[in-house]
Amino acid sequence: MTVRTPLKLATADLQVMAAADTTALVNRAAYLYSTSPTVTLDVGPYAAGTFTAMVDTRMKAGAMSTDVTNFDLEAETAEPTVNSISQTGMAESTVAGLVTVADTSSKKFPVYLDADNNIQAMTLQDMYDSFIHDALDVVMASQPFKTWNLWDTAPVGYTQVSVSPVFTDTIADLSLYTAAGIAESLDQPTTVKIWQIWQKNASVSAYADRPLYIDGSNNLVEYTEAEFDAILLALVRYAAVNLANHKIRYFINGTGTTCGQAMTDTILNGTGNYQTLEVVVNGVSDDYRAQEFPDGVPVVASTYYLKVRKVA
Repeated sequence: MTVRTPLKLATADLQVMAAADTTALVNRAAYLYSTSPTVTLDVGPYAAGTFTAMVDTRMKAGAMSTDVTNFDLEAETAEPTVNSISQTGMAESTVAGLVTVADTSSKKFPVYLDADNNIQAMTLQDMYDSFIHDALDVVMASQPFKTWNLWDTAPVGYTQVSVSPVFTDTIADLSLYTAAGIAESLDQPTTVKIWQIWQKNASVSAYADRPLYIDGSNNLVEYTEAEFDAILLALVRYAAVNLANHKIRYFINGTGTTCGQAMTDTILNGTGNYQTLEVVVNGVSDDYRAQEFPDGVPVVASTYYLKVRKVA
């Protein structure tokens, strides 16, 4: 990898850009990508997605037991069991048909001074090495530009992508299980929390000094902002999808930068709440019912993170 430092105009003379100047160009590329990302996330109503399934677990009651002479003992009744719900509705999409920037004249890109102090135009690879690789790192790591995040409440500076949840944490609703209700429905959940996809609103990142390029008459010309923005945007959008070892991709768990909040699956930690009900019909007791309900307090069973990282 070879990083080139562009030349700029300074009081009618040529000057090598300072580190702050090149950092501003990298951040500009990151900002431009955030306005038009090519790797996107969306979620449907638990249709088949493209991510590893996340599992919401909750306890449900054991089946009722009944006897005509007495109550079945707790050891004889069915224990509460775990109900597991796989949630796979989030999907990643990439823009197809992207092309990189053509440089047919070998003069498309900024100029720099080579080792012999000769003015040379950067190559396409130089552009990737000098600006785009770092810009994609900024996109993934820096909050002003990190595009996709998961939150359980509306964050400031974000736009909601979909009302459909990426993950829903539920537990058994203990208030719905009563002895008088035996036989109770086995699965009676309540929602603890949901997480949704939010897109970071683009934060403008400007740059004061613009690079120079060689025009068709072999003169050094300063790019307009629109001209250089167009080059940066085309390159960073292409690289995020297609550039080997620098493609941006999203995952559930694993390595990479965490995007937003952790998603937690909680479950009640009790061992069962044994309850009985004697049903008397016409003065006759011949229906002795017993059932075990969920009980306990919520504990974390699993934790899931949305991660972003570069892949080959």
